Amino acid sequence: MTLPPVRRADADSARELLTALVSIPSVNPAYDPASPGENALGDAILEWTAGLGLEGSREPVVDGRRNIRARLAASRSERTLLIEGHLDTVGLSPGSGTQARVERGRLHGRGACDTKGGIAAALLAIAELAERGLERTDVVLLGAIDEELAFRGITAAIAGGERGDAAIVLEPTDLAIVTEHNGVLRSEILVTGRAAHTSRPEEGRNAIVDALEVVRALEEWIARDTLEGDDTGRILAVTTIAGGSAINIVPDSCRLGVDLRIRPAEHPEGVLDELHGLLASLPVDARVDRVLLADGGLSTAPTSRVVLAAQRAAGLHQLPVEAVRVPYGTDGSKLARAGIPTVVFGPGSIADAHGDEESVALDDVVTAARVIRDLVLALEEFA
Repeated sequence: MTLPPVRRADADSARELLTALVSIPSVNPAYDPASPGENALGDAILEWTAGLGLEGSREPVVDGRRNIRARLAASRSERTLLIEGHLDTVGLSPGSGTQARVERGRLHGRGACDTKGGIAAALLAIAELAERGLERTDVVLLGAIDEELAFRGITAAIAGGERGDAAIVLEPTDLAIVTEHNGVLRSEILVTGRAAHTSRPEEGRNAIVDALEVVRALEEWIARDTLEGDDTGRILAVTTIAGGSAINIVPDSCRLGVDLRIRPAEHPEGVLDELHGLLASLPVDARVDRVLLADGGLSTAPTSRVVLAAQRAAGLHQLPVEAVRVPYGTDGSKLARAGIPTVVFGPGSIADAHGDEESVALDDVVTAARVIRDLVLALEEFA
């Protein structure tokens, strides 16, 4: 599919471009094994940016799925701003498709909010910057695969040498400037008991009952964090539980899935050590059996050029300029660990992401485009 040749950060352009982006399915194959992945979307974006004169490339990552990269070069390059947005979406709802629709100024459809609205904004900003021309600041647009599962796209890009002097990561932030977000530690805890006939349950040890003790201990652990008044504290959700083999057998094992959001500056390894210690202290047989994901958070210095430029640009459009923290994770934490000062910014609300009625306000897409454009122009002014 070819994207419309719109070139202005205005409402009609935002509607046409975002409609086309949403209409190209890019479901992460983890959510639908039949999905071809993100390549069609990436190809359409590269074709569109080539029409602006940008140099583009495709970079294989996994299972034939590719990152894409487009570069808007300055006349005398002194610095590089990386604008990163993930190409994948979560799965489609049963019976739904990728047909976008506009109602009351909002565009609905899978990916509209997370994060094709942000990609549309970045493309419109780049179009205006390409027409104007840049003197000092190269702008690189990176479309990464697999953010919705395991961050393999951004990880591969960094391993392949992707660098920049600053970065914007496109995510739905309600047009707020995000400089901090939590990391994540996802694990499975195995609780072991002893099987017995249910007519004589006292001869066994019920692993499900013991698992409930583990859940209580985890909740108390997190509650102690909250009582200490730490507003960047940890967030716990026990999300899966599986145990038992038959209704007449005392279960000898139970498995818990735990999603733990850790503080922005914490190392997952240290938190995992704490979790090991907590489980060892309990009067049950429980251990971390598998670590599914361990990823640090984002914490960008408020004096970084990209933060100051974002604040200047936001102020031009009567948006709040205070930097904020969010509890969810993004590709930004990987860029920050690679030494790239990073802000997260984009149209839409995380509350509207992933839902059956995912949507974004078109006015916010336009505003985001103008803020991104003016952020780049603010960077141009830095010595």
